[in-house]
Amino acid sequence: MANRTGPVYESTFVVDDERAAELESWLQRFAQTSLQLDGIESVHHRDVAIDEDGRFAAVLQFDCRDDAA
Repeated sequence: MANRTGPVYESTFVVDDERAAELESWLQRFAQTSLQLDGIESVHHRDVAIDEDGRFAAVLQFDCRDDAA
């Protein structure tokens, strides 16, 4: 188990399946940009299965140094 230094913030992004590749590309850029912010220690990305309505979901979790991040 990872040693977390502060709070974890999580964001879920949902798009129609045909936009999944575009979302993945954007999430990678967003995660890299987030790591440049003071207080963001790491970013974890995971995909969530396509739901019954054909939507694709992905989750980003941000490990923060403290509540001020």
